[in-house]
Amino acid sequence: MTACRLEAAEAAAVVTTDLPSVTDWVTRYFTPWWDVRVGEVDTANPAGTTSTSTRAPVTVHAAVRPDAHAAWTEQVFSAEPAGIDYVKQRTFTRRADDGSLLVVTPEEQLAYRVAPGLIEIAGLRPEALRIPAARVARAVVWGGLERAGWTLLHASALVGRDRSVLSFGAKGAGKTTTALLGARRLGLRLLANDRVFARVEDGRVRLITWAAVTSVGLGLLDGLGLYDDVRARLLGGEEFHPAQHPSVVAALRADSRRPVHDDTGREMKLLVAPDRLRTWLGVEPVGTAELGMVLFPAVAEGASAALGRHTYRIGGSDMFTEATEDSYPDVFGLRRAPAGVRERARDTLLSALAGYPAGAVRLGYRLEDNVPVLAHALAPIR
Repeated sequence: MTACRLEAAEAAAVVTTDLPSVTDWVTRYFTPWWDVRVGEVDTANPAGTTSTSTRAPVTVHAAVRPDAHAAWTEQVFSAEPAGIDYVKQRTFTRRADDGSLLVVTPEEQLAYRVAPGLIEIAGLRPEALRIPAARVARAVVWGGLERAGWTLLHASALVGRDRSVLSFGAKGAGKTTTALLGARRLGLRLLANDRVFARVEDGRVRLITWAAVTSVGLGLLDGLGLYDDVRARLLGGEEFHPAQHPSVVAALRADSRRPVHDDTGREMKLLVAPDRLRTWLGVEPVGTAELGMVLFPAVAEGASAALGRHTYRIGGSDMFTEATEDSYPDVFGLRRAPAGVRERARDTLLSALAGYPAGAVRLGYRLEDNVPVLAHALAPIR
């Protein structure tokens, strides 16, 4: 048995397993962003490794357990279970007689048992346990951070000398374009391309990255001058992210640089794991920073790059709440917090963000034309 302990600010989680592939994936996934410690399981204290921290994190245990998978699945479907979409998978839950929560995702052939201090993941194949173990551990940390007053924002973030910029806007506004263009062309460090934790500390806003893959559309990949290198990695046999959509791989093999969409019209993107940001995208990741300014990009086909005046108001749609979270609903009950904690933190954060210097940029589809405009807008943090 081995274990990984993850820590971000006041929150922590431990992943235990007898599968080296799980430990390796969790370590690779979180190391650029959060504090990760790897060691053997302390049998006298299975919820911790050799860490001296006084925190008592939730343990996530992942193992191939066909008997447990079958038993938990049978209990969930013994009557009509509650159903919800979780990470694009239909997921079913039921409260067991002993009070534990049972969760099943049939298409992934995974079953979970959630009890105080312990989440067990039972799978049928070793390779199917890597991503769920990391995903649940991240949810544990997410809940711990929210209870400590952190808010998860829908924003990208870049870090300059000693301050950072948060970029806000609706879907498609250019948050990812701003993040990757600033990191690739302006030498800034990447803290987040879509989600980031924020909290007010002594009147200033502090940021912590949301550890996740970086999703890049093929058009943006080409515009950044990275397409040929990524394609060469594919043809050379380098492993892509386990959840990579096959349509993107097929497009790369065919040397197609046009955006790829699924049946619903949603663009399928290249998934870059955190440990490959430097080698695949040529950007430097950073895990935490203090805010220096906010930016409101707006990208549109045919637009000319220029500075602008912002009219965007940061609000509830820019925060991942129970009402706005559509990818990672709290199916495991890990984000429960005392009444009013999250709401007070959000109100305090909104008030603080309103006091920061703000700018706006209009971005076009010709990325090189955007660079000087973006450089001017981000001068205060560079």
